[in-house]
Amino acid sequence: HVLLSIADRMQLDGRSLEDALAYTMRLLGQLLLRPTTLTVEREIGLLGELTLLRGLCGTLGSRAALDSWTGPVGGEHDFVLPGLDLEVKTTSTERRRHLIGSAEQLRASPGRPLLLVSYQLTKVGHGGRTLPELIAEIRNSLVPAERPAFDARLEAAEWAQNPEAYPTRWRKRAPALAYQVDADFPAITDDVLAAAAVDMSRIPSLRYEIDLTGFSPPGTIPDFITDALTTEGSE
Repeated sequence: HVLLSIADRMQLDGRSLEDALAYTMRLLGQLLLRPTTLTVEREIGLLGELTLLRGLCGTLGSRAALDSWTGPVGGEHDFVLPGLDLEVKTTSTERRRHLIGSAEQLRASPGRPLLLVSYQLTKVGHGGRTLPELIAEIRNSLVPAERPAFDARLEAAEWAQNPEAYPTRWRKRAPALAYQVDADFPAITDDVLAAAAVDMSRIPSLRYEIDLTGFSPPGTIPDFITDALTTEGSE
């Protein structure tokens, strides 16, 4: 099976023998050290980030878009672009509800605007796409020199190539939206809690849900973000 995997990576992905061997060994390590499938929450989260990545490839170019995708490799936010940061949230609920994992997640970096990009997905029997299909579409759109960086980020996001484990087909329930995370946005951050004199040493962890259904805050979203959300090629 290992030799077949190496041969597949060379023939199907156009990798060199050295690259195919290294990729297969990393994949084997992933299979041995952690579960082979993502939770549904992680699956749709990765779908959202990849959908935005595809849109940014169209508006910024694939190299710049890949470089901006820093969430899987320890970035403070999911995407770090010239002049602003993006946090991506994806839900499969009928309302635009998103889970925020900490008091730091929606804290803007000093001097840098932060936008939250919201996706609503729904399961479908036909149409849409699976997570492996979206990954393959993006990878095939990249030039060979860009694919190792894409693969490295997928590995950091704990994606282990196992298409049979992700049969669910997803499509958008509603158009993607972007929001400025500012004083009008319903976010709980450590800065807000500190200003309210909350002793954060007594709150070692914080997770909360926000409901953006019908929320229309003031503010202007940059054209290239709007373009990325409408030209991402998703169903």
